[in-house]
Amino acid sequence: MTSLRRCTRVGVNLTWRCNWSCKTCFYRYNDSLHTPFDYTIDEVTIEMTKAKARGCNHVVAVGYGEPMLYPYINDFVTVAKNIGLKSSIITNGSVSVSSFEKLYELGLNHLHISVHDLDERLDAISGVKNSGKKQAAVKEFLRDNKLPWRSNTTLQSRNYDNLENITLNVVENGVFHVVLLGFLPHYEWSDKSKADEVVVPPDVLRPYIEKACDRLLEAKRLFTIRYHPMCHLSPRLWKYVVNAKYVLHDPWEWEYGHSGESDTQFKISATKLGNECSIKTEPCTSCVLYLHCGGWNGTNVKLCNVQLKSIRVQDVPDEYKEVINIYGGLHMLNPANNLTGSYDETIYTNN
Repeated sequence: MTSLRRCTRVGVNLTWRCNWSCKTCFYRYNDSLHTPFDYTIDEVTIEMTKAKARGCNHVVAVGYGEPMLYPYINDFVTVAKNIGLKSSIITNGSVSVSSFEKLYELGLNHLHISVHDLDERLDAISGVKNSGKKQAAVKEFLRDNKLPWRSNTTLQSRNYDNLENITLNVVENGVFHVVLLGFLPHYEWSDKSKADEVVVPPDVLRPYIEKACDRLLEAKRLFTIRYHPMCHLSPRLWKYVVNAKYVLHDPWEWEYGHSGESDTQFKISATKLGNECSIKTEPCTSCVLYLHCGGWNGTNVKLCNVQLKSIRVQDVPDEYKEVINIYGGLHMLNPANNLTGSYDETIYTNN
C-alpha cells in the first residue's frame, strides 16, 4: 500500500472583497465580508516564503472573500512562481475570462471553481443575477483551451437535488478533480436557526452523492467526498471520504502550518485536528470505521438530528479487509489522495 502522505499546500487569505452573497458562505455572518480589505502583497509574500521554508510546495488562494477581486492577484501568481511554489485559486469564476487567461499565462497551476449549481439556480444561491452565465463562460474557456481546473460543490438544501447534473456539467467541461463538500457548521453556523436553511441530513444526501459518484467513476475523474459519515454511504465509496481526521493528509487541502513537523508530530497534529470535531460517543466509538471516519462531525449531528450507525467487521467488504485496522488505510485507496495537490500534465488527462 502507498504510504500515507502529508498535505504540502499552504492556504493564503487575500481579501474580504466579494461579488457574491452565497447562502452557504462560512463568513456570511462576519462583518468583514464584502469590505474592501486586502492583505498587502508584501504580507502575502512573507506568508508564502515561510510556507516554502517549512516544506510547502504549493500555495492556494482561499478567500476570505473572492480572490479574483484582490488587486494584486497577478502579483500573487508571479511571486509564488519566483519563490518556487505552484499556485492555485479557489474562485466563484464570476469575473472576465481574460482575467483567468492572464493568470495561466503567468504560471498558475490550476483554478478551483466553486460550482454550487448551474444557470439561474446558481444565481439564486449566489444572490447575483447572471452568476451562472458568467461561470459557464469560464468553464467553457477552460475546456476549449484544455486548461486544468478543479471544482467543489457545497452540498446544501438549494442544490443537492441537482447534484448529478452539476457533476455531468463539470465533467463535460474538462474538470480533473471534483470535491463534493459536506456543509460544516463553522463559525456562527452552529446556530441551528441559521444552519437549518442550508443543512441537509446525510441520509437524505446519500442517493444524490452516490449517483454523482457513479458519473465521476464512469468519466474516470478524480474525486473526494469531504465531510460525510461513512455509515450513510455505500461501502464502495468509503475510500473516497475525507473527514476531519485526515484533513492534514489530504493533498488538496492546506496544511494549517504543520508542514515543518516531524512525521510523529504531524500525525499527532492530524489526530488532534480530527478529534476537535469528531464524535466521542456511541454508536461511533465502537464502529470499525471510526479510525477512518472519526464519527463525522458532532455539531452537525445535532443540527441534523441524524441517527448514525455502528459498522461491524462482518459488514466490511473484502477489498478493505487488509487496511481496515491501518491508520490511513482507506484514505490511501483513493487515487486522488496519492497525488500532490497540483496538476501535473504527465499524470492527468483532461478529456
